[in-house]
Amino acid sequence: MPGTGPGAEQAGAGPVTGKGGADGQSGRARGGRAAAPGAAPRSGRSGRSGKAQTPPGPGCTIALMGDVMLGRLVDGCIADRGFAYPWGDVLPLLRGADLRMINLECALTQAADRGHDGAYRAFYFRARPSAVETLKLAGVDLAALANNHACDFGFEGMEEMLAVLDQAGIAHAGAGSNLAAARAPARLAAGGLSVSVVAIADSPPGWAATPESPGIHYVPVPPKPSTLAEIAGTVAEAKRDADFCIVSVHGGPNLRDRPPREFREFARRLIEAGADAFWGHGAHVVQGIEWYRGRPILYDAGDLIDDYAADETLRNDLSGLFLLRVGPSRVDSLRVVPVAIADMRAHVARGRARTWLVGKLAELCAEMGTAIHDEGRAVRVTPAAPAAAAERSASG
Repeated sequence: MPGTGPGAEQAGAGPVTGKGGADGQSGRARGGRAAAPGAAPRSGRSGRSGKAQTPPGPGCTIALMGDVMLGRLVDGCIADRGFAYPWGDVLPLLRGADLRMINLECALTQAADRGHDGAYRAFYFRARPSAVETLKLAGVDLAALANNHACDFGFEGMEEMLAVLDQAGIAHAGAGSNLAAARAPARLAAGGLSVSVVAIADSPPGWAATPESPGIHYVPVPPKPSTLAEIAGTVAEAKRDADFCIVSVHGGPNLRDRPPREFREFARRLIEAGADAFWGHGAHVVQGIEWYRGRPILYDAGDLIDDYAADETLRNDLSGLFLLRVGPSRVDSLRVVPVAIADMRAHVARGRARTWLVGKLAELCAEMGTAIHDEGRAVRVTPAAPAAAAERSASG
């Protein structure tokens, strides 16, 4: 991706302001554990055909994705059609990035006993451990594991998943054998940059790791002041040891196209603590993007791969591949490639599906003072022009 600043304009790529029309298409439904602070970062995978060339000076392109759920019908498709099947024609785009990060919305385990935290759970997601080959084919560098499905098949299943990812050379953050391991940032390197990732989930509390027991990195939202100070310290420490810091947050209500106020406030506090980008997921639909103190807040990246029924109004079968071109403590550009899910497979969105998603994203971003510029295959996301931002502020 070009290394232009987020506010730069490009000839022939004006902002998108309207919502797209209705869509007639319908969907269906490295290396080891995260290192402790101070450990050497892991390098992003290199030598792949089609990899983007890094311009002079430190910099890399990071591909952020939402939920990747490889269980149930997706697991069956992988068995029948091959490990590459779920990525569709998004695969070449992934190979063009320097680092690729997903929220892994299932357990990779052979465990058969479901985990129980005392609360009712309608869905349990599990894929065979061999499904890690699907992640490897896409060059996935990091799996965020702080979510409400990491322990669907108990802590035994979670720990098996950690071992599977370790053996595959895929870094992970947000779950571990104890609180220190779950809280520890994953560390990677690409393009001369060190990148750290802290992963958080706001549920379920029954799966929270403790100093003596395994689980996920659980942080309630809104957090108590003491909890906020603790997580702010974790983020600040992760940033001190890296050129670029991402915080992954899985949470909020399902199927809501706008984040709750408490989540917006929480995201801003994490940016103030030192995060260079906020990467949200969990609502199953794409939400707006905000620029705060020059840093992007992706409130929700939606779902990239799943077998879920599609809501015809909220279009949870449409999401995006979020491409960040970054340098030390900065984001030079943010682009989104619209993606559609059909038949348990991701596709680059086209036609009315693309028009709908771009229009919806423009609507949601405009509410946050952010502009969308359609460049053809991707859309570029920038802070709104000062005049537009002033007009929005004046109108309330």
